[in-house]
Amino acid sequence: VKSSCATSSENPKGYYSYKGVAFGEEKIDDRIEAFLLGREGVSLESLREEYFKLLDLPPSDPMRKTFCRPNQWPSVHFTNDDFPAKMFREVLLASYDGCANTAEMILKGFEHVLGLKSGDLLHLHSCHDSALEGKHYGPFTEIPLKDLRPKRAQERDYLPNVSMEQDNETSDDDDDKILRVKAHKDLSSISLLATNDVDGLEILTREGKWLEATPHEGEVLVNVGSVLEKWSNGYLRAAKHRVIATPNNQARSRYSLVYFCFPNWDALISTPLEVKSVPDLRPDPNQQSKIQPVYFGDVNPFI
Repeated sequence: VKSSCATSSENPKGYYSYKGVAFGEEKIDDRIEAFLLGREGVSLESLREEYFKLLDLPPSDPMRKTFCRPNQWPSVHFTNDDFPAKMFREVLLASYDGCANTAEMILKGFEHVLGLKSGDLLHLHSCHDSALEGKHYGPFTEIPLKDLRPKRAQERDYLPNVSMEQDNETSDDDDDKILRVKAHKDLSSISLLATNDVDGLEILTREGKWLEATPHEGEVLVNVGSVLEKWSNGYLRAAKHRVIATPNNQARSRYSLVYFCFPNWDALISTPLEVKSVPDLRPDPNQQSKIQPVYFGDVNPFI
């Protein structure tokens, strides 16, 4: 079933698994499984047409197809009592649509907080060209001390989650916790997270302390992503977070579903928006002229 929808170098959507998600010595035998999908039922090329025009990509350019890979789903031939493939697809697509509607309401709230005109943020997300990722953190076993790999080898094998903001900030993981996912910010406008009742998620406070995000049934955690942090000139701060190993998630599986709300591919993210309610954070025209334009399509972690 998994191999029928596995990701590849040509298409990052579908099923994949990885291990070695934390810098430093690997102290646990850990593997995380994931399933990634994007919007369906609409031409991705049409959603990204304005961005392709910025790149001067004609309709016949094969790069358009490279940037617009379809979702990959388990074959219906594998449908049985243990794995209903059709229901799997229907549930995830319904979850995507529900998250898109929820994200739109939250963005409206941020327009009010920042003193923006109604629609200023929404029109930057009008394509609803986002991503939904389900993850399974299976139970793990600790690795005996004699079998631990040295730090340098671990860093070589490290495979980052493609949704992570890649920056040069100093690591905030300098404590004794065993990591399952290293500290990072999401490369999104906002992210919506739902989990089962298994712990492990921590969020870094402004004071530099790690705070446990206790999971509660029926609740959705909203994280500000690095895109909205840039647009608000730091007024809204992206939430740095990580997943640590705990006695609970050592014995039980942790499941999560994350919706990464992305702006349109032609949205300019290298300069702040006009934050009218916070005059001191308005962009400086003299500085803006020195900034090279960066569009979200230039840095989108999913294609």
